[in-house]
Amino acid sequence: MNKTGIIEVPGLDYNLDPLGYGHFLYNHMINHKHKIAQVDARTRKNETYQDLLERCVRTALYLKKIGVQPGDFISLCTYNHLDACVPVISAFFINAIMSAVDPSLSLEDTVHLLQQTKPKVIFALSESIPMIESVINRIGTNTTVIVFDSNASHIPFSSVLAACTKNEISSFSPTPVKSLDDIAIVFFSSGTTGLSKGICHKHYSLFCQSINNAESGFNFDLSFGYYSPYWTVYVTCLCTSIITGTARLIVPKFDKFDPWEPFYHKPNYVILNVFQSLTLCIFPKPEEVDLSFVKVVLITGGVIQSDQIEELQKIFVDSKIYLLYGQSEVFGYLAHFTPKDEKLLASKRNSVGFGRPGISYKIVDLDSRMPLGPNKIGELCVKTKFAMVGYHNMDSSVAWDSNGWLKTGDVVYYDDYGCFYVVERIKEMFKYQGWHVTPSVIETVLLQHPAVASAVVLGAVHKYDGHRPIGIVVLKPGYENVNEAEIQNFVDDKVENRLKLRAGLKFVDRLPMTASGKINRWRLKANLGI
Repeated sequence: MNKTGIIEVPGLDYNLDPLGYGHFLYNHMINHKHKIAQVDARTRKNETYQDLLERCVRTALYLKKIGVQPGDFISLCTYNHLDACVPVISAFFINAIMSAVDPSLSLEDTVHLLQQTKPKVIFALSESIPMIESVINRIGTNTTVIVFDSNASHIPFSSVLAACTKNEISSFSPTPVKSLDDIAIVFFSSGTTGLSKGICHKHYSLFCQSINNAESGFNFDLSFGYYSPYWTVYVTCLCTSIITGTARLIVPKFDKFDPWEPFYHKPNYVILNVFQSLTLCIFPKPEEVDLSFVKVVLITGGVIQSDQIEELQKIFVDSKIYLLYGQSEVFGYLAHFTPKDEKLLASKRNSVGFGRPGISYKIVDLDSRMPLGPNKIGELCVKTKFAMVGYHNMDSSVAWDSNGWLKTGDVVYYDDYGCFYVVERIKEMFKYQGWHVTPSVIETVLLQHPAVASAVVLGAVHKYDGHRPIGIVVLKPGYENVNEAEIQNFVDDKVENRLKLRAGLKFVDRLPMTASGKINRWRLKANLGI
């Protein structure tokens, strides 16, 4: 750290392929062609990188045949299965831009996301087709729909794979990029306004963070994580596995009533979000599950307390548990310990570790914006060449400060060793069971009730769920006889399952306001002890 309060981590020796990230992945898949790439946890079927590469090439050739050009958007709406990663890799091969959504999203959320990208092609499961058809009708695009499983109305994925010859496959090569600054992928995330934004990343960013991951020192044969293709961590782990030639264990989605299912397959490298890891603490481990094979457990996606880590360690007795801190705006991780930090890991259980190569860090005072030293709490800002390019088709200037530092929106501090600790989020959003909750969505529904004058939704801390939504309401005059249960039921009947007011609803006489006329959420939380 220098005297100005800035922590600088030197970059790795990034040897980047000028032909682009797709060409880079293609070569690694060829180099690892005889190694196992994926294992289906349900069917126990496995396949090599050569098997996977052929399907990716066939899909890339098909996309080119139907007119997909570099820079066109492709989308994906699916849970995990052996074919789920194929469109992602194929998009890299032809320099199309992948931007996935998730089957669990509502129609309105999916419309909002796909309205931004207007994909030329979307790959989906048959169960999502009715929603996808409604979305396409709403946004007015001529999107080609390809269905992984059977559906008579659209193109089956099997016909995509059958649409090219062996000669075409043997002569295929990925499309070169014009520049490593070309956009490679767009992830959807949500900001403090509650509106989901498309986070644009260039080929250069994917290269650097992938190399950081591959060089982090974690050695494994079979990795596992409950992550959706909609999440950044999906692409991060997929690409890291391709580069290192390691296998991924595939499970469709997280089952909170049977969370131990994947561990029968003895993965040695496991990635869990906070909710998933705490769910394992609730459900007793089946006696026949042997966890001695699990060497590393990585916890991401939120803040976890020291006592919860200790509870998890009692289950994963033979494992090293690491906390990871990341953001989609930097394509993955911002801080974590590595195996060489084992001694510090044991003494700093609630730290997310050291900064990553190629990133500079500063903690700034929330009011003055001046850099702070060790053990001072403030907002973390970062500067790196592999930060996002910006938000897709949106003004992105608010994401950076006047000196070009990316604002994370997180309250963080670092200690005298340079280890980082995440305290809480400045943002109004919070996570329930690993999913982002946008308060404004629930607030909009609250305000539809005739008795509600004003409303705020906050995240009440919960030991296992991370946060649960709680509604704070000011009633209109003349509605004093309305009770909390009536309004809570009104909301819960209208919103998605993850948005229900599980922490209840409270009436207040007034809401505290800031000098600028905005609701002071932090003071409200303090007043109510939330």
